[in-house]
Amino acid sequence: MPPHTNYKFFRQSGNGLLGVRWDPDITILITHVKLHLTDVTDSASVSATGSFVGATTDFTIQVDSDFGAAFDVVLKTEDMSSATDLLWIPEQPVPLQRTDNVLFSLATAELWGLEVCYREEV
Repeated sequence: MPPHTNYKFFRQSGNGLLGVRWDPDITILITHVKLHLTDVTDSASVSATGSFVGATTDFTIQVDSDFGAAFDVVLKTEDMSSATDLLWIPEQPVPLQRTDNVLFSLATAELWGLEVCYREEV
């Protein structure tokens, strides 16, 4: 079977608190997630050694199920305190129902860029 080529992307960027709720409103498979933090050169983002430090908390990807809290699941949690980039490629694409929402969260003072690669499930 040839590789799937119908990939789509959800992209968001911002400065400061990353709190993104994504409602794809279609049945999808998430293939990977990228996060990039950019130093804004303020004193909160520089360590005692003068090097850039990432966020102060964990980056979390969570499914908010339309079926209720009993069906919510954390897909990924990553400590970003010493990192500025994350590429998460699940072992298998993550299926989401049309009514599921995906929550991305991270407490940071940095500029951030978030990209989700997915494909529609037919």
